[in-house]
Amino acid sequence: MNQEAKNGEGRGRRRSGNGSRRRRPRGRKAPGQDKPPKNSNGDREGQAQGQKQEPGKEGARNGNRQGERSERRRHRRPRDRNRGSGAGRPPREQKKNAQQRQQPAGDSAAVKSAPDKRGGRPERQKTSKRRIWLEARDRETSPWFTARSEGGRPLRFSVLFGSKTWDPLARKPARDAVEGQWTKSVQLNQVHGDQVHLVGSTAHADTFPRDGDALVTRAPGLALVIATADCVPLLLADRRGTTVAAVHAGWRGIAAGLPGKVVQRLADAFQIQAGRFLAFIGPSISRQGYRVGDEVVQQVAAALPENGMEGVLHQEEDGPHLDLEAAVRAQLIAAGLHERSIYGGLPSTDDPADLFHSLRRSGGTAGRMHSMIYLHASEEEEAPPPDQTPKQEPDEPQGPPERRRRPPRRAR
Repeated sequence: MNQEAKNGEGRGRRRSGNGSRRRRPRGRKAPGQDKPPKNSNGDREGQAQGQKQEPGKEGARNGNRQGERSERRRHRRPRDRNRGSGAGRPPREQKKNAQQRQQPAGDSAAVKSAPDKRGGRPERQKTSKRRIWLEARDRETSPWFTARSEGGRPLRFSVLFGSKTWDPLARKPARDAVEGQWTKSVQLNQVHGDQVHLVGSTAHADTFPRDGDALVTRAPGLALVIATADCVPLLLADRRGTTVAAVHAGWRGIAAGLPGKVVQRLADAFQIQAGRFLAFIGPSISRQGYRVGDEVVQQVAAALPENGMEGVLHQEEDGPHLDLEAAVRAQLIAAGLHERSIYGGLPSTDDPADLFHSLRRSGGTAGRMHSMIYLHASEEEEAPPPDQTPKQEPDEPQGPPERRRRPPRRAR
């Protein structure tokens, strides 16, 4: 062995007295070294030993880090205990009191009418929904009743209930009183049954059979007429004003379920839900003046739904009395109409004011009142005649039709 190898071995290792090699302990640092030596995994040995010897240091470091984060957040955005309830802003009551202090006495109305802070826009006016009711026209001279709407889209049909002194067939109302006019009227030979007739057009009004108690149409300007004295005149229309119907409902028609059959016929023929219909009930006899026998009560009760006689049958001292208007309402609700879509409450035919014809009160010699419903004719713009349409010259070059360009697709 050469001298250089001996010198290197002597510098690197020291031999003990018995000839064995003695290594330097791992935890000590060599003179002149600031960092501990690395082990085979590349980690500092002192770090591992420090973690084992001093386990509280890591928790102290994490605590210091969390404290630094909370300190940053505190400087970034100040927190408040009442932050969820609008911290940093004065309550509404304090604002109101401050405004009243700034405003001089006697100007409290100016505070209420102050403009909105969002761009100084005025307060919005609440738009009321469409309200429909039956209104009496010319009550003093010639009373008659019609449907009226307020707010929202106006009605596209007209409803007329006549009286003793006013008949829609004999005296047509003025244009300022009724919207639209009818061009032709059709009336049935009422037989107190359950026949329903569909009238397709004004030309068809002269060809269909006349015996029946219900009329249905979608033809604009065609008025459907019902004649009554004590029975219930029922007029139906959908909300969009595309279909109307007129029904003569006496106690026999109610026992046959005529009001519900008409609603079902309209729903099946024109694919209209029953809840989209409006019903108008005209003047009829009151329950006080309509005493009936037990056979009539049984037939009407069989045509009404379960518990339908509540409010319809009234036991008086002289016998059972029926409320025909309540019976018609019960059948319409059972057919699918909403209770708020049924309008009535007009004076009865046996009212002391003597406004209407009543068969029972007069002893069988009374006249008849006419009720009417019709669709408004749509005002369509007249197309120019074919002779006035401009024609294209033959020598003008005609190119291929332009293709429609699609917009470019957006990148997702």
